[in-house]
Amino acid sequence: MELVEVTWDKALRIWWSYFWRVLVFSLLLVSILAIVGAVIFFSLGMPEVGRKYGVIIAQLSTIPVSIWVFKKILRKRFNGYSVALIENDNA
Repeated sequence: MELVEVTWDKALRIWWSYFWRVLVFSLLLVSILAIVGAVIFFSLGMPEVGRKYGVIIAQLSTIPVSIWVFKKILRKRFNGYSVALIENDNA
């Protein structure tokens, strides 16, 4: 395995691959949670509670999405190179 220099081009490709996936999957998850939450809280007659906690739940739900996407990026190939975790000998 050869270590390659981290250039702006390579960094941007990896970042973009990560960013758009987090954005798309987070929007899907947040949309689903918003619909389910709205139905539940409105049917219980507590729309203000749903609005208050809905934002918090939506924001927190993006954390596992970003971790899952990050793990996927670690397995992806980028035009002949990939991101790798390498154990240091002095660890």
